Amino acid sequence: MLVHRRLRQRQSGGLGLWLIPPAREALMSFEYIVEAYQVPACIGRIVNVDGQPGIIAEDCGHYIGVNFDSDKPGVISRCHPTWEVEYLDMGTIRPLTRSQERYKRYLTYGDGFESFIDFCRWDAEPEHSWNT
Repeated sequence: MLVHRRLRQRQSGGLGLWLIPPAREALMSFEYIVEAYQVPACIGRIVNVDGQPGIIAEDCGHYIGVNFDSDKPGVISRCHPTWEVEYLDMGTIRPLTRSQERYKRYLTYGDGFESFIDFCRWDAEPEHSWNT
C-alpha cells in the first residue's frame, strides 16, 4: 500500500502529490521528532510513558501516538516525545479487531450509503480485497 503525501518540490516551488512506500513513510514521519528531541522514536517502538507501557503506533506531528497496553488496539494517545518517556526495544503493534477495521472503512467509504446496514452489505461483498 502506498501513502499519498503532499511534499514541496524544490525545483518548481509548487506542491506535488508523490507516492511513498510505507517503510519510507514511517521513517520520514518521525524525522522532526528524532532530529529536534534526539530520541529514537519510530513506529513499533515499545515505550513507558509516565510508568504506563505501550507502543508507538502513529505519528501525531510533534507528538508520538502511543497505543497503551491497557487500551484497545487502535486507541491512540498523543504524548510528548520527552515528557516521562522511556524508549525501549522494538515490538509489534496489536492489530485492529474486525469491527474496528470495518468502522475505519465506514469512515472512508460510508458517505455514499443511505444507512449503515447498506454499507455493511456492500462491505461484505466478496470482490473487496479485505474479504479474501
